[in-house]
Formats: sequence, C-alpha cells, structure tokens
Amino acid sequence: MAIISFKAKQPKKRDFIYKDGKYEVLVEAVEQGVNQNSGSPFYKFVLRGNFGENLTMYNLFIRDNTYGQEQLYKIIEAVGLDPNAENIDTDDIVGKYMGIEIKEGDPYQGKRQFNVHDIFALDEEEEEGSTDSDADDDWADAE
Repeated sequence: MAIISFKAKQPKKRDFIYKDGKYEVLVEAVEQGVNQNSGSPFYKFVLRGNFGENLTMYNLFIRDNTYGQEQLYKIIEAVGLDPNAENIDTDDIVGKYMGIEIKEGDPYQGKRQFNVHDIFALDEEEEEGSTDSDADDDWADAE
C-alpha cells in the first residue's frame, strides 16, 4: 500500500452571497429533524440550482407551523403532486424540479440572510411570460 502525502491549507472564510431572483431548482434531498432547543419538528429541503458565484446549494428549512404548512403545500403543488393526497412520501418529492424566488432578508447576528420568498411550479413561470395575443398565433388566419 502506497502512502500519499499532502499538506492541508486552512480554508479562507467566505461569505455566501446569493443573488436575488427566481431560480429553477432540483429537490436533491428532504430530511426531517427536531429543533434541539424547542423540540419542534422541521423539514430540511436541499435544493440544487445556480444561485450565484460558486453557489449551487440552498437549504430550505420549514418549521411545522402554519406558515411552514403553507410552504409545504406550495412545494408539493410545485413539483406536480396532489397536496390533498392521503400520503406523500419524501421520495415522491426528491428528484423533482420547481421554482423558487430568493430575496435578501434582514441580517441575523450581523450576517446577511437570504430567504425563499416564493415557491412555484415551473410551468407557472413560463405562463406568466407568455402572451395570448392572436398576433402570436400561427393558426389565427386559418379558416
């Protein structure tokens, strides 16, 4: 067995600055946890996208409260599932794409914060940019 020698360098401290905007994201993982301080449950959604320079991951934490339930409902709709289905497994969500909007929020303990401001289905985003004008319809002149 060969011995590999290397010298490790201490990593530079980096700020993770996300760019405000709308993004297409892949739901890479969904984990369930419990807050150590309050004991309340939460979900962690690991999202992959292109959020800025060298930023490809965003962890979305959703608490089990009224606002969190609204976010969870929007996620389920956004990935194309029926939010009123009796049982939805995390495996049904992982590997699906959806849209999110990220905006900078208020600083927390002197650090910049970036929050998911909206969750939407990708086809909704395309519909917003589309026009229903007859001028754009190739069949408008058909008789």
